[in-house]
This record gives sequence, C-alpha cells and structure tokens, in this order.
Amino acid sequence: METKTIIEETEDTLIRFLKFSIRFSESNTTYSLNNRWVNEIDEFYFMNEAKKVKYHIVKQLRHGLRHEEYLICLVGQVWKRLEYLQKYMHNTPDIIKEFKEIINPERMDDEPLIANISIYDEFINNVSQFKSQDSDRFNYLMLVSKYLNNYETKLDFQCGLLLYAIKKYYKEVNDLHSYLLSLSEKARYIDFKNLTFEGLKESSFDRQNNQLCHFNLAKKGVAQLFRILLEERIVVFDEKDDRNNELQMKRFAQINFTYQHPVTGVRTLIETFNREYSEACNRLSPEKERHEKFIDNLITILKQRKANLQK
Repeated sequence: METKTIIEETEDTLIRFLKFSIRFSESNTTYSLNNRWVNEIDEFYFMNEAKKVKYHIVKQLRHGLRHEEYLICLVGQVWKRLEYLQKYMHNTPDIIKEFKEIINPERMDDEPLIANISIYDEFINNVSQFKSQDSDRFNYLMLVSKYLNNYETKLDFQCGLLLYAIKKYYKEVNDLHSYLLSLSEKARYIDFKNLTFEGLKESSFDRQNNQLCHFNLAKKGVAQLFRILLEERIVVFDEKDDRNNELQMKRFAQINFTYQHPVTGVRTLIETFNREYSEACNRLSPEKERHEKFIDNLITILKQRKANLQK
C-alpha cells in the first residue's frame, strides 16, 4: 500500500472521529450525535470508534518518518476538539438549557423512522431488565433524571441519552489525547517500525467489502443465530474452553459479518454485539418471546426446505 494512501486513511478516520455535530429528528423525537442516533450509543460505541483511529495512527507511524513532529501535530489537533468539548462537561446536565446546538439543533425531518426507539418504553416499563443489560447507561440516566423532569416525556429521555453520549464521546477524545501525548513524549525512544496497538487486528479495519459476509438479518437476529450455533455446538472455535469458544466466536462475527438495518436496509459491520448476544437467551419477556419467534421462523425455513426436497 502506498504511503500516501495510509496518510489519507489516517486523516479521514481522525477527521470523522473529531467532527462534532448534534442534530434532531422531529419525526423520531430523537437526537443524533456525530451522525449516530443517541439511543444506539452505549458505553462501547465511541470506545470502538477511538480504537479505529488509534489503529490507523499506529499504522501511519509504522510507515512514516518524522514521528515526533507528526505526533505533536496530532496532539494539537485532538486537543482543539477536547478544549471545545470541555464547556459541555462543566455544565452537565444544564447544557440542554444553555447551548444552541441542543436548544435549536440542525433538523433532519427527512430521516425514516428508526428501530430501537422503544428504548424509552424499555426504560420506563422494565427498569430492572434495562439496568441488567446496560448498567453504565442506566446509572447515568438515573443520576441526571431529576434535571430532566424524571423522564415524563420521550424528549426528556432523549435529552438524557444525548448527555450520556456526549459524556462518553468526551471520555474517548480525552483518552485519545492522552495516548498521543504519551507517544509524543516517548517518541525518540520508540521503535515505530514494530509499534503495535493492543486489541486491534489489521483485518478488523482493512477488510474490503467483498471479503465480508452479509446477513439479511438485524443485529439481534445475527446474535440469536450465533448463540444457537454455538450452544448447540454446530460451530466450534475452541473445543476445550467454553468461555474462549464464545469469545473467539464474537471476535470472528464482529470482524467478518455485517447485519442489515431492519428499516433502512443499510448494511453495517457488527463490530460488537455483546448486549444483543446476552439478550438472545434472556428468559425474561420480551427477549424470551423474541428468541422463540426467531426459532419459529428458522423452523419454518427449514421445513420449507425439507418440503422442497421431497417434491
């Protein structure tokens, strides 16, 4: 791969990560942060986005020259965004009343209705289950609820989700700045040709579209299918260690498969589905009913296939 291409990839990834925008959909009564619906932003979303940035930066450092100068430039670039975000941290959760980006955000009324808006109903009607599945976000939402009318309306709740998303984004920008600053301070002592970033595999971010397998299923459907395949031992990654067997399966699925958005039809790399995988075998409603329905649909498909063989 040409050095210029590596530079462009790194710059594009960093610019996308640092671009900060808040928008609002009237039809969905919800916010988006950095083009991601806030109800879809859990504690891992921006962590994974930051990992992509770090991966590309490490790749650039392995191929590039003048590392100290390059890192100083990156530190300054990330610091500008961090400095801008600090105003949100000072006033949380009163930022909803103060900042024009939230009071009067850019509208996006042409967006289709999105799945998972029912997260408000899940939170209000099934608090204990929501907490068990998403304790970090739940704890934050409870902490700021008194500032948001105790979530009497869906909009109040969406404001809480927006605050949580901003908080998580700030943390990852701050961590990225600390990571780059540490590299910069040690630059003259680092062997950059052998520099690695723990937790990132090249195949995770360099894979071409024709190397991916596309599921015509929503993310929850993919998780349900893999849970069945794994627990029925139709698919095995580690014969001896069940925990590692599950871990290797998740890594394989997250890198190699896409899921299909149930409304827009957009295909997206799975990247992480820990929550969906846990829900797939939850014996409490409504997840139990969803899993049973998935199994029924799978049985129908297999029965039809069997009938076709007998014709």
